Amino acid sequence: MRECEALQVVIGRLIGRKQAQKAKKPNRSINLMATGLASLQLQCCQ
Repeated sequence: MRECEALQVVIGRLIGRKQAQKAKKPNRSINLMATGLASLQLQCCQ
């Protein structure tokens, strides 16, 4: 359960960073990382 909470924090930070970078320029690697972490979180939290 703690691992899941930690993942959510990391994902939240990544998404915030992704949105900030999106305002400047799209960054594909961060986009892919956020997508990968989101799928990890789904597996973890079920």
